[in-house]
Amino acid sequence: MSLRNIKLCLTFREYWDIVFQMKAYKLKSFNRFARHERIPDQSLRDALEDVVGGRAAANLGGNVYKVRVAREGAGKSGGFRVLLCLQLGDRAFFLMGFAKSSLENISQTDLVALKRQAEILLSLRDDVIAGMLRDGSLEELEVLP
Repeated sequence: MSLRNIKLCLTFREYWDIVFQMKAYKLKSFNRFARHERIPDQSLRDALEDVVGGRAAANLGGNVYKVRVAREGAGKSGGFRVLLCLQLGDRAFFLMGFAKSSLENISQTDLVALKRQAEILLSLRDDVIAGMLRDGSLEELEVLP
């Protein structure tokens, strides 16, 4: 069942609970990109909500999604593309981002690698994630209403 179909079956409250009770993490490399491009956490929360709400630019398969994030003062079309993976209602990981002006799309080879990375990340035990948070490999994104 697609995220879009799931959204249609849920009440607004159930949908809200799924989005805002999920843990979301930024990989170290993604966090560096987001800081450099001055992408605020609120924009990432909005991107996560877009994916859960079925408004992602593309479902790339393997729980990997591509979504548009607005560039400050430019809107979404001239902004960034963010790739993230998620396990609905549980956790999401922001994997990579790029400016549309610098990269039209990712290669098939990169997509295969991202899907494998998503599979690994989404299967991590909580204690492993806690260790990654401690060593700086991950940063938790506050997902608050």
